[in-house]
Amino acid sequence: MIKDINYALMLIKANKLDGARDILEELLKSDPQDKDILYNLGMCYTELDEPDKAIKTLSECVRCYPNYSNAYVALGFAHSRLADDKKAKEYFLRALEIDPVNSYALRNLGSIYGNENDYKKAIECFEKSF
Repeated sequence: MIKDINYALMLIKANKLDGARDILEELLKSDPQDKDILYNLGMCYTELDEPDKAIKTLSECVRCYPNYSNAYVALGFAHSRLADDKKAKEYFLRALEIDPVNSYALRNLGSIYGNENDYKKAIECFEKSF
């Protein structure tokens, strides 16, 4: 079996997350600070309902790459899965400090504002995300 990042990404696109996770975990052993491996493995963990593993992996990603805004978005999303909107909001806001037009951060933050009944801020985020 081909064990490279491109194959894992192909599996992710095909929604074969278990297989992608297995390959990414194997790749991480030989390159534990690779940005793409850490990010995509964290996303797999989140989608496979393993948010604690996602948080650990994505935290390592932002430790190594502190200006990678999408990793902060992914961290926020993992915290959302744990119903920790306060922490999720912090990560979405951090992503926006790095990249003020990050549409993923804006949409997720807009959802949190909507849940908080702050519709004005929610609408602002959603409008900016387009």
